[in-house]
Amino acid sequence: MVHQNCGVSAPARCKSRKYRAKRFEYSQQNKHHSHRRSLLRRKYQERKSLEEQSAKVCPVLRLATKAQGERWWVIYLSLQDVERYTVIDAGLKGKVVSMEHVEGLLDISLKNTLVVSADASQLLLLWMPTFNVQSRLEDMHEQLLKSRASMTEVKRGATKSSSCGGKMFCAGLTNPRNQHHLPGRYLKERKDRAQMKIVDDVLAMLADEVYRILPVEVDRMFKDSPPCDVMRDEDGRPCSRGFTNYTLTANFSNKFHVDTNDSSCGGIMWFQQGEERQQSCMLRNGAFLVPSLGVFMRPGNGSFVFFDLSKQLHGTAPPATTEARAPELNGVAIFCRSRFTRDAIMVSKRSVQVASACVEARPNERQKYV
Repeated sequence: MVHQNCGVSAPARCKSRKYRAKRFEYSQQNKHHSHRRSLLRRKYQERKSLEEQSAKVCPVLRLATKAQGERWWVIYLSLQDVERYTVIDAGLKGKVVSMEHVEGLLDISLKNTLVVSADASQLLLLWMPTFNVQSRLEDMHEQLLKSRASMTEVKRGATKSSSCGGKMFCAGLTNPRNQHHLPGRYLKERKDRAQMKIVDDVLAMLADEVYRILPVEVDRMFKDSPPCDVMRDEDGRPCSRGFTNYTLTANFSNKFHVDTNDSSCGGIMWFQQGEERQQSCMLRNGAFLVPSLGVFMRPGNGSFVFFDLSKQLHGTAPPATTEARAPELNGVAIFCRSRFTRDAIMVSKRSVQVASACVEARPNERQKYV
């Protein structure tokens, strides 16, 4: 039967409608996919341009975009975020760190993370769950434990120490603000050249590792805080890229504090023996909190964090378990003493030289009057 109006049979019209409907459906799908592709392309271009701009401003961000198959999270902190966290800091300083304080903080334990300012002009924090291969970590850990006999056990003030904090060993420059330490190297290192050599080798090893990760920041710190004479080798060359101290702890915990005696940035590494999985150990270890930047992390074997110890509030919570069989978590902090400390050492050194010169000159002066 032929339709009188258009001269097309009913089956043909039905087939044509189905074809047009199918074609419309395909066109809508293609339109959706095309829109999605263009959106993803635009986001990729925006992200790429942002990374390129950030890399020009802050060379550290190149690490986030050009690492060997590793993904990095970049957290941009605005001025409002910094002000908000500063208010939180005021109520936490001097308090014993516990897991109750992680509320409101971002857990970055399993992510390579950079925290930068809003315009990416300043690196505020770098965190790596694992900074090197297992064999290298074992070798570094072994050398650190051997150097403990050459280090000096120190006690922190009441504003930093907690009742269950544990022991801390330190090597490098003393803090002349504490009356029981003379300015310069610790007595153990000063008396025995072999002990000093062991400490200097470990300090150089740690400094080289930090430099491998953050060469720009270490060079800047070296320029701002040049090493004093007592931190140079026999040929007069700096032995630790500007770093002056490292500390060693085991299952350590403390109060929220700021290291006002330290200069600029410093790094903390963690080492842990045992054949258990990294993630299970991290869940059992005490968390490291930096409320000034709104983040916290659970360190494990090979973890590394780098930030300004003298400005950002931080602290370590006690381990989640006290089992005797739990592997010991060793924390190693590497940092540079403040300019006041280094100046006091130089003043003390000059005073000793002047005093010795006077003592030597006295017999000659007496002969003049005989």
